[in-house]
Amino acid sequence: MAATIINNLPEGFQTDFLREAESDVLPVIRREGGNLVFPALVRQETRQTDGEERTIFRFFAVPVRFTGQDVADYEKCKIQSYADLRKFFYGGWAVQNEQILNGTFAKHQYAVKTAFPKYDGEVLPEVVRFNEIRTEFWAKIDAACATVGKTRDDLPAKFNAEEMLAWATENGMTASDIAQYAQDFSVISINLLQNGRNWDELF
Repeated sequence: MAATIINNLPEGFQTDFLREAESDVLPVIRREGGNLVFPALVRQETRQTDGEERTIFRFFAVPVRFTGQDVADYEKCKIQSYADLRKFFYGGWAVQNEQILNGTFAKHQYAVKTAFPKYDGEVLPEVVRFNEIRTEFWAKIDAACATVGKTRDDLPAKFNAEEMLAWATENGMTASDIAQYAQDFSVISINLLQNGRNWDELF
């Protein structure tokens, strides 16, 4: 069965260590000896070549051990192959260590787990918890902005807690409100650390 097409790579997915494949036709799962070549994260795009438009498919050709998966059903085969697919997209230890140092590994790891679930409808508690923290963060930001007659559009595209509090002072927030928001943002920072995430991932 032909691959499923997605519109975009999952949020936070790291690709700098991966090599993409391209095809003029929608790729399919194929057998090579004791392995499968699984076309993962297939995206369709249109390109101009010699003044003519042509459709191409971009994807990652992932080697997967063949253990009897149903190659006629793309989505079923993806779930049956989830462990090898996750391992491939996590990368080796050197890649993971670099991402850990850059603060991007957790986000990438959860993007991979979400893209390649163990079973249909799998929910990752870590992702749910992070989304709750991010929702809480932006609710606090909106509330803080409202106290000084601003919106998040008045803020820089990215900022840390100290910069946010300095901005609040410059815009006339009361000392008591600043103290409360400082405490709120400290709790959010601690919650992020306890969940293996970082401040930059909130943006």
